Amino acid sequence: MLSEEKIIELFRGAVYHRQVSPPGDDAAYLEMEKGRYLLFSTDQLIEGTHFLLDYFSPQDLAIKLTERCLSDIYVKGGRPLYALLNMGLSLSLAKEGIFVKKFARALKQILKEHQVSLIGGDTARSEKNHFSLAVLGESEIFIARQNKSIQKGDILALEGYVGGSDYVLSLLQTKSKISQKIKNVHLRPRAWAREAHWLKSHALAALDQSDSLYESLFYLALANKLHLRIELSYLPLIEPLKELEENQRLAYLLSGGEDLAVVAIVKKEKASTLPPRVSLIGEVEKVGGKPTLAFFYKGQKIRVENLRKPFAHFRSVCTENEK
Repeated sequence: MLSEEKIIELFRGAVYHRQVSPPGDDAAYLEMEKGRYLLFSTDQLIEGTHFLLDYFSPQDLAIKLTERCLSDIYVKGGRPLYALLNMGLSLSLAKEGIFVKKFARALKQILKEHQVSLIGGDTARSEKNHFSLAVLGESEIFIARQNKSIQKGDILALEGYVGGSDYVLSLLQTKSKISQKIKNVHLRPRAWAREAHWLKSHALAALDQSDSLYESLFYLALANKLHLRIELSYLPLIEPLKELEENQRLAYLLSGGEDLAVVAIVKKEKASTLPPRVSLIGEVEKVGGKPTLAFFYKGQKIRVENLRKPFAHFRSVCTENEK
């Protein structure tokens, strides 16, 4: 089976205009003039891959779809402005009507909160329900994942929580009794980058943690040829993760995705001026050579191979009976 990276590689090279971003970042940009960028991003939710209607309401889907897509614009330093919505609906869902009406009301409300205008889209009949949002934004800068000015000693910064969404999903799948607030960690994640105003003044490189913390750190290391040192005990924890056995907790912190936290590299001399809610979780130990990640827990170097579950886009959400 082809990996996500190899599939994307098949489509590289179809660029016929100047002043566009290199492929592979959270969002793409078109530089209209010096100091003015148009930003583009798209995301989707597919039944059986990203959600099950057993525990997702139409309101949950509208919020999650929007926050996931807008997060990519915010983390690049942009302001989302316009959106296109594509929907593939099963015949039963379309006939029933109530689900779609609730989804539409919730989508319009969350877009209003972000001041994003819905300007078009497409609908189709589908065997499985799926929803896709494409967003156009603008910015005076573009915070890429690659930056040649990164140096030894620069700091890894994190805003938000990681690991919680994946763990809460496991609780939903087993029908565990949890509060609505905890359910919303997975059902209704927030785009942490929306409030991360420090990105424009502090970040050398940044992305959102939609896949996993491990993947986010790896992408930063790979793009900039970095050796990164990460101290896992510095990661903030949501309440449910605090109750887990240590190795299980570390596994979720490393491999859990969809928390939409901000992962960035900032200049060492600027780290002390970051807001208190931002966690400093590591540093750049070396620039150049093979990109590597070194993980520590309470000062002791640890092996993460047996902890980390590799993230893969091409796996389905398993139900309780499939586990």
